[in-house]
Amino acid sequence: MEEQIDLLVKNVFGNEVKKHGFHYLAGRSGDHYWTFSRKIGGLTQRIEVGADFHYKPNCFALYLQGSLTDMDKIHARVFVPENQYHTDANRNWRYENEKEIKRALHEMTDAVEEYGLAELERITNAHAPTDEMWIKIYTDNQQLHDQFIKKHDIEVEGLSDNFEEIFNIIEKEISKCQGKKYKDVQDTLLEIAAFLGVELIKEVDGMWVQASKEHPEDLICIESKIEEFSILLAVVESWQRNKVKELREALAFMVAVLPFEDDDF
Repeated sequence: MEEQIDLLVKNVFGNEVKKHGFHYLAGRSGDHYWTFSRKIGGLTQRIEVGADFHYKPNCFALYLQGSLTDMDKIHARVFVPENQYHTDANRNWRYENEKEIKRALHEMTDAVEEYGLAELERITNAHAPTDEMWIKIYTDNQQLHDQFIKKHDIEVEGLSDNFEEIFNIIEKEISKCQGKKYKDVQDTLLEIAAFLGVELIKEVDGMWVQASKEHPEDLICIESKIEEFSILLAVVESWQRNKVKELREALAFMVAVLPFEDDDF
């Protein structure tokens, strides 16, 4: 049955969303998820179909994602009206046989066309790091790091040793960027990300890797509790969503300024 569902999702749902530029990207191991992706203006939009055989038998779930992280991932109950389709109270599509599987998949494509595409435009992250920013942080990270130190007259003895002092400076800089156009703050955000990345690498015995919109992890943190991380994306999103506190907590956790708790992940 699971193999049959796999084929039906790819052929029925996949062929329909392909008309809108979406292509099958990948499935996850374990529970069954099928991801379909497209690019609009260089930005990535994704639709995900989930069939959780362990906790929600005979049920499809529909998700949209307009960002490179799961921060903007939303379930169909957010954008699909109640009683519009053959869905349960949680806006999931239940099925018991092949006929109902096909009906569910066709209805899900209708939901994407009627409501999902507009919702994707709303949640798509219009301020993802540009290709130029990804290249610069990989090739010029030390130069950008040194510029930030010189500009703010910082004496860095170690990120974990004077974490609060350093992050107070970063918080003020990101705060100054609020309300400005993205193109006017890109250089500042890039310098902050490069500074933090270089210092973070010293702390966790890490290294830079070439990143992109599709694969945004730009750091490998060997001795950290988080093995891969995108410092550039984290800085940009902390500015865009005004969530500097979350950025501080993530970095503090990585350099062991905060205690590790299994429940954090």
